Amino acid sequence: MICRDKTAAAMKKALLTAAAAALILAAGAACAAGAPIAGGASAEDINETNNENTVKEYEEPMKYTVACVGDSLTFGMGAQDPVAESYPAVLASLDGKYKFETEKYGHSGATVDYVGWLPFAGTEEYADSLKTQADIVLLMLGTNDTVFSQNRDIFPENFEKMVSTYVGLPCKPRVIVMLPPHFFNDGPMLQASIANLETVIEQEKQVAAKLGLDTIDVYSLTEGRSDLSPDGVHFTAEGYKVLARFVYDELGKILDGAK
Repeated sequence: MICRDKTAAAMKKALLTAAAAALILAAGAACAAGAPIAGGASAEDINETNNENTVKEYEEPMKYTVACVGDSLTFGMGAQDPVAESYPAVLASLDGKYKFETEKYGHSGATVDYVGWLPFAGTEEYADSLKTQADIVLLMLGTNDTVFSQNRDIFPENFEKMVSTYVGLPCKPRVIVMLPPHFFNDGPMLQASIANLETVIEQEKQVAAKLGLDTIDVYSLTEGRSDLSPDGVHFTAEGYKVLARFVYDELGKILDGAK
């Protein structure tokens, strides 16, 4: 009796297995033919969806090397740890469709002047930046020119010369002009510089347009954002995070052709 029950159970299991196998084969044939299956979706639809999901899951971000060139705002002045908290460092840590490896060439106090107050062109950072093999150059200078430069009347010529130097590098990078940020307070020491900065912003826009270059408008980003600065000029660590996120998003738009 017990043996007969086991035999019956075994036969039943074999029959069920065979039936299941037949159903799988039938479904496979339907898939090959692109026939609709339960729920109204065809096998082709499901295969396409699966392929899309696989691509999304394993798609690598597009990688670019970015040379960040500028003054103390590129160096990271204002943050407790400029090495880890500057905007180039934070930019390199951000993930998404694009992944940016950054090089930092920031010299505090530097100007666009070629003669006069601390010319960036006379710094070690400038010399090093000319050796870059980067895909993209982000150039943010001009803030110190509004305060210290004695050659503001020839700022456009000096700025164009500086930008053109990077455009002409052997690695043929995509040069992008970053318009400097607002001064974060209107104290008496900065009153004249605020007016000068507005002029510098317009002149940098004109040079970028003349050379056919994209711009990233940090000036507009920082309007009314005194909470991002510890001293009215530089960024806090949190401010550099905001700046880096903005730069990442703007670079994405530029690379996507959306700007």
